[in-house]
Amino acid sequence: MVVNMTNNIGFGKRKTLQPAAIQMPSPKTPTYTGPDRRGGARRKMLKGCKIIFNNQSSVFDGVIVSISDEGARIKTANPAFIDDEFLLTTVFGNHEYICNVIWRDAEFVGVEFE
Repeated sequence: MVVNMTNNIGFGKRKTLQPAAIQMPSPKTPTYTGPDRRGGARRKMLKGCKIIFNNQSSVFDGVIVSISDEGARIKTANPAFIDDEFLLTTVFGNHEYICNVIWRDAEFVGVEFE
């Protein structure tokens, strides 16, 4: 019978497990660290929205995270597939905005209103 003794595993032997080192997550660095060029202050909110483009044949769900008179920051599943110009409506349909994309992130889109 051949027993592998190099890693302390064999018949009747147990492997000694060492606890994994706990690593604290690094703080998320902001994507844009330059000066704030917004005209007005944004108000924080969490309001559901629909992103409509491609002659109303493409609709994405999103959440308006912050909004101002000039633009908004929207969280959505995949911002890479959103067109550069779209119609933004709130879930209950009481507001509609025509938007131009200013910046994109892995989960957010920054837009300005026309």
